[in-house]
Amino acid sequence: MGAIINRIPRAYRVLADYIVSGAGTTAYNGNYLEKGTHGKEPYYTLDGGSSYFLFFDEVDDRWELATSLGGKADYYNNDKSRPSEGEWAAGEGDKPAPTVTAGP
Repeated sequence: MGAIINRIPRAYRVLADYIVSGAGTTAYNGNYLEKGTHGKEPYYTLDGGSSYFLFFDEVDDRWELATSLGGKADYYNNDKSRPSEGEWAAGEGDKPAPTVTAGP
């Protein structure tokens, strides 16, 4: 499959900034693309499902996944550097917590 993707011009490929996988609330799983800024950090939305957000919450001082920008965290990560660093935990979302990896 990699060979096929490599033949597609880069301008036409959908690249994810972050990939969420393994979340118990499966609607969160997928590719997240940068959409703007929330506070001092970029925020990301699920590709094709703009009601799922990955953002840094300055009040709780952590990365979160929620159904609204700045909303109640379904999942959170206390590592402040990047969403792909550290362990994710379930907040209001179903277990297990997801894995978040940096996109290609």
